[in-house]
Amino acid sequence: MRSDRQSVPLPPPSTQDGTQTPLVIERPASRPLLNTYRSEVKRAILMQLSKNPSASDIEICRGIDAEGSVDIPKGWTSKPGNRSFELAYKDSSTRSKIEKTISKVRADLREQGLLSRR
Repeated sequence: MRSDRQSVPLPPPSTQDGTQTPLVIERPASRPLLNTYRSEVKRAILMQLSKNPSASDIEICRGIDAEGSVDIPKGWTSKPGNRSFELAYKDSSTRSKIEKTISKVRADLREQGLLSRR
């Protein structure tokens, strides 16, 4: 059965005074951050921030060391045998790698509205 009607795009809804209201497109619900991270280190950072959202970077490193659930990545140590996140953070040659990773997790939390914007 053929219809003689043609589809016509509808204009955005307007209010009584004639102004148009913008269409709101909602983003699909995102997966929980814990499930999005493949990195064990990012998951450990996320867990530390969930316990203490205002924790400093060094406090996060100490918390990860206290739990002992994650091994430090090979590229994050400058001395053989160093297995401490805190010592790696205190080393100026590896600190930026740790700071970047923590910052990425914080940014993800802020984007989802789970961490204040400072």
